[in-house]
Amino acid sequence: MTSKETYILQSMAAPGLPSLSIQDMETIASAQAAESVNTSISETKKEKKGRTVAEQLCSFLPQSVVESCLLKHNSGGIARRQSSFEALNTFLASPNMSRSVIDFTSPNTSTILNNNSSGPFNVPQIPERLLNAKFKLFPEENKKEFDFGSLSMEIHSAITAPIGAPARATTKEVPYSRRFRGTLMFTDVANFTPISERMSSLGASGVEMLAKHLNNYFGQVLDLIRMHGGELYKFAGDALISVFSEDAFPLEGKTHEQLVAELTLRAVQCGLDIQHRLNQYFINMADGSSFELRLRIGIGASELQALHVGGVDNYVEYVLDGEAFAQLKTTIEGDSGNVVCSPESWSHVRNLCEGVPIHTKKVPTNNAIPLSKEEEESPVKSGKDVIMSDQTVFLTPSAISHKSNAVQGENYHITKVLCPVKMIPLRPLPDLETLKKMEDSLSSYIQWVVVERIRSGQLLYLGEFRLVTVVFINLTNLVMTKPRGQLDSNGHLVNTLASANRVIKVIQRAVMSHEGFVRQTLVDDKGTVCIVVFGAPVSHEDDAVRGIRAAVQIRKELQDMGQVTSIGITSGKCYCGALGNPTRQEYAVVGDIVNLSARLMKAAEDHKYNVLCDAATYNRTCNSWDFDTHPPVTVKGKAVPIDIYTPLREMKGDRDKLREKKVPVGRQTEKEALKEGIEELKKGHGKFIMIEGEAGMGKSALSAYTRDIAEAEREIVVLEGNSDAIDRLTPYLPWKRIFEEILQIDRTDCLDTVKKNISVYLQGTTWLNNDCLAFLNVIIRHKIEESDYTKSVHGKQRNVQTLDLLTDIFDKFVEQRGKVLLILNDCHALDISSLALLAKIAKRVKSVCMVLTARPFSSPLWNELILHLKKRNLLSHCKLERMSDDEGKSLICDIFKVNSITDEVWKMFSSSWVGNPFYLQEMARSVKGSNVLVVNEGQCDVNLSAGNTIAHTIPESIEQIITSSIDALPLQQQLLLKVASVIGEVFDFVTLRGIFPIREHIGTLPQSLQALVAVGIVVEDRHHGHFRFNNSMIRDVSYNLLLNSQKIELHMAVASYIENNFENYISYYYTILAYHLCNAVILKNTGVDSTTVISAVNYLLKSIELSKESYADEEARSKCQLGLQVVERLPADHPERRHFENTLYLRLAMITQQISSFEEASEYYNKSKLPSLSDTIGMADVGMFHFKRKSDDEESGSMLPPSNGVTKKHKTSAPEEPMSTQ
Repeated sequence: MTSKETYILQSMAAPGLPSLSIQDMETIASAQAAESVNTSISETKKEKKGRTVAEQLCSFLPQSVVESCLLKHNSGGIARRQSSFEALNTFLASPNMSRSVIDFTSPNTSTILNNNSSGPFNVPQIPERLLNAKFKLFPEENKKEFDFGSLSMEIHSAITAPIGAPARATTKEVPYSRRFRGTLMFTDVANFTPISERMSSLGASGVEMLAKHLNNYFGQVLDLIRMHGGELYKFAGDALISVFSEDAFPLEGKTHEQLVAELTLRAVQCGLDIQHRLNQYFINMADGSSFELRLRIGIGASELQALHVGGVDNYVEYVLDGEAFAQLKTTIEGDSGNVVCSPESWSHVRNLCEGVPIHTKKVPTNNAIPLSKEEEESPVKSGKDVIMSDQTVFLTPSAISHKSNAVQGENYHITKVLCPVKMIPLRPLPDLETLKKMEDSLSSYIQWVVVERIRSGQLLYLGEFRLVTVVFINLTNLVMTKPRGQLDSNGHLVNTLASANRVIKVIQRAVMSHEGFVRQTLVDDKGTVCIVVFGAPVSHEDDAVRGIRAAVQIRKELQDMGQVTSIGITSGKCYCGALGNPTRQEYAVVGDIVNLSARLMKAAEDHKYNVLCDAATYNRTCNSWDFDTHPPVTVKGKAVPIDIYTPLREMKGDRDKLREKKVPVGRQTEKEALKEGIEELKKGHGKFIMIEGEAGMGKSALSAYTRDIAEAEREIVVLEGNSDAIDRLTPYLPWKRIFEEILQIDRTDCLDTVKKNISVYLQGTTWLNNDCLAFLNVIIRHKIEESDYTKSVHGKQRNVQTLDLLTDIFDKFVEQRGKVLLILNDCHALDISSLALLAKIAKRVKSVCMVLTARPFSSPLWNELILHLKKRNLLSHCKLERMSDDEGKSLICDIFKVNSITDEVWKMFSSSWVGNPFYLQEMARSVKGSNVLVVNEGQCDVNLSAGNTIAHTIPESIEQIITSSIDALPLQQQLLLKVASVIGEVFDFVTLRGIFPIREHIGTLPQSLQALVAVGIVVEDRHHGHFRFNNSMIRDVSYNLLLNSQKIELHMAVASYIENNFENYISYYYTILAYHLCNAVILKNTGVDSTTVISAVNYLLKSIELSKESYADEEARSKCQLGLQVVERLPADHPERRHFENTLYLRLAMITQQISSFEEASEYYNKSKLPSLSDTIGMADVGMFHFKRKSDDEESGSMLPPSNGVTKKHKTSAPEEPMSTQ
């Protein structure tokens, strides 16, 4: 529903109802916490509610990972495993081993270790670097004194890892891998890109519809895969990769070849079954058009390797690799509707199936070593080929991974299975008690946002619409696996596990340091690809900048390792949530920009820097980054060429040189305080000015203003540093630029020049005499070699001496230059080292003026500094409050370069800006240059012909700020805001409690409301017992985060709650009921329940009466127009549709005749089928809303309800359930 079709909500508390304080609410909530009031919760949701945390965690994982965690649990888990010392003793008890000393320099030791197979442990190849070390085992009684160090970790992993090594939950337990035989099935939606582009063009509703159909479609595919004994490995965008593994089917005397043939045949049968059942699936659009989803299915078979890699922040990636992935690339290049086997997989089933050869070009391969005869004939044992070498192996781009001695031949289109095998469903999960004990292990493989939502009971509300930046990274020459037994040029076993793990950890660290998340790493038809997302599940004001920074950092670090990458970056709005069905799902990001990012990644292979971004990302970051612009490119699935850009370098200090000097509008008190500080500095007195305010309140403008007035005084030296929320873990980040300026170091200087400048500056000090220059490595870009003295200083002592050295340098600079203004921006993002240095300088250096800007925050060191300055009477605390309306009007005049604005212009902005100058600037700039406003003789006025459109959209910059503020709240408070936003900008606790979807949390709702009031997001109206959003844009952003299906369910819940609990006051709620039911009807694209539509129109008709009685004719006309839209959701042949249309057109005609013109009214009247309009208007003295009521025996759904004007039998469980698949 658009803004023109909605109206201001009335207060939800009817007269006569008691006002409620927060204390009253706590009493009500505690007394009714267990009461189930929400009658609109669907039966599906109730069923989902019974699933345990562990079961829901398992639904986000391949079953092989669950079983790996089970093996770990059965082997005793991390805590119960043998210690390294005990494991060594157990191993050394075997024959021919000395119990006292292991000499790894002995050539026999490696052989003994690697050939040992006794006991429950499998011992892999001892790493090369351990063969050159001596390791002594101390007696049992001295084990507490024994320090294994890094050697302990290698031996512990080598000796204590059980066969079929399980998934490990901590970073020290990865990487590891296991090999097994399997068949891959790649299920790809052939025409997904044009469908995604079309649906995304419809906005949020189109994206949600796409995600809904994907869930429905893929859910059916997943069920069929499971029925045939396969398991989903991963979602790959618009495709599914499933695996049929030897782990799922017993050997039972079969030969190895028979087992592989059975696995391949099961995959073929599954693919044919999917194509047969789901060959025709249509997405029907509201305009009558439709899209057909068509599948291409490819099958490849080979030995596979399961890798457990990463582990940064306890997040482990499960990645499958093997030659079968390369086979799949050509199998899905043909027509849709087919099941195509690679030559390798066809060789296993050629006597079991009929097929037609497909002529394809097979790339010759010559870099692999075939498996030995013994390896071919014997089954692969899980965990046997764990590789733990540190050797890094990369291929050149021309020698892509997975090139092997593939069967030479052609792909085959399977037409018939000659010898079908009986379907064996995928094995069940372990029992619930066991699963519960495995929760921590399972969680290490799942994104933290999913784990948090599951544990808080909010998985149903995982799905959201968000502004995100998506980064696709192609690891062009990364080799995940090599055939067993392959040797490098030195004759050593090739091992790619360690190198792959290092690459994954580089990506994880870069992404997590920028507060993004790794969506997935997988090997597919594009090679090894890592997908990264910024903005979900946590939004930032600068997600596009974070995405570019992370991408550039990853490219550089991997390039230094010899890894070739190509990267695509896109930004836009996406569905972020569960994809799949309750049995198997993943947290995914769905939208047109996801496909575009993959296309740009591919296009980036041909560009110098191998990084490309789209126009949306460029527009969000061009003020902070330099870009190279390229000619538009045409990518697969896009009819129009795409503008592309390459980020070159970040503009940090350069931005200040380009900044326009101007005096901030308003803020007179703060400007006077800053001028006073400059005057005190000119007199040689120190001063500290803290400018505190929320995002957008004008801190940066005042900081720049201070710099401008100080630079106008030639005797003042200005030093400025900027903290960065992205790099807040980098020590001394805002001080680096300051000390480079003090020491006169340029980024282009060589190391010798840097050392010379520092030595000259420290001439005659003890720091130079003691050769302490290396302490400055934390503050300069260059690295000075460590002296004997600095090598001996560690830990806390080194930190203290570094702080003393930096303080001495700053103090000396102030003494030399006399008058110094130091500006530190965004102190809330200071790292602990920077904050400690600030506190030390503030307490020691006297004659300096400091201007500190920060958002409200608290830390012990910061609080101590503020208290110290206040005691010395040196602090001026400028807390930025909301700007006045007069200041806001002046700001708009400044933006539009006019002398004044009309009241109509101010009304367009005043309801949303809430005294925040940044909000006002962004809203004004969003319409600047359009035809919404016009300038006449220096005055800005509304263009009446264009209409009032400013209030309909929120600029993305403001949306990101508000979303990031919401994301910083606890999950329950986030959900509370979303639910309250459905009720309206004004809401009451009784209704909120009645419809809150998680009944277990009702008892804590009062505390959550109090917390929201305390931070200023919600305002309490104690007089009326209501709450309201502090800013209408906060309400809008909270509402827009919800999926349409979630909105529908909550709107229906509000209507049902009011009908069931306020029947005696129902006449006071006609407008509210009409609002919620009309929203529910309009938001639902298809399948609207006719009973709900009839109820919505009936309530709307009663609401129109109320508006007319209050002489709100414009409001009444808007409601009539809204009603006509709602009536359109009734089937064309529904008996009530024409009746409602006639009624609404007649009322619209009569209202229009009164407030507009007879001609316009006649147009509406002509659409109704009643007597002449003049005759109808002549009945006005009788009352324009008194219409004949149908008799009771006539068809249901009459214009006026039979008793109190309410049709209460509409279905409350009919709306779609949320896009979560639980």
